[in-house]
Amino acid sequence: MSDEEETIGSIIGKAVTAMVVSLGVVGVMSATEKPNTCIRNETSQEVRVEIRNYSPGYYESVHEMRPCLNADGSMGSCPYDGSEWHSGSYQWRYADKYTDPEEGWTNWSGDPEKSSTGYSYFLHQESDTAVCDGRERFKDKDGQVIKHNVSDTFYMA
Repeated sequence: MSDEEETIGSIIGKAVTAMVVSLGVVGVMSATEKPNTCIRNETSQEVRVEIRNYSPGYYESVHEMRPCLNADGSMGSCPYDGSEWHSGSYQWRYADKYTDPEEGWTNWSGDPEKSSTGYSYFLHQESDTAVCDGRERFKDKDGQVIKHNVSDTFYMA
């Protein structure tokens, strides 16, 4: 085989390899491609509530020994210094529903947002995440709801 034939064969081999690799990359990229989405059917409802016994969340410094893996693969103890979040807590109930001051209270974890309305309430929100993509790859799913979203956020006066 001449040097010229080897060079042509080498060039063809490299070209074929490059095509295979680029097709593989395109295949991986298109397999991970996601459709464009949008939010639809948004609703929200504000519900007045009463809140009591609020304890705000706080960070706590932690200094302790924790299990760790030694360089030789055995288990040991290592110092840990950090902080951990402890969520707040409170009790809530619907406003103007109860005559008994001890009736209807529900324990809740978390920290309510600050209300700017002068009264406490929770905001119940719902929406749908839908496919909003007319591209060829996704047009058969265009308009399809893929997730229902619900959130309740408490606001304290």
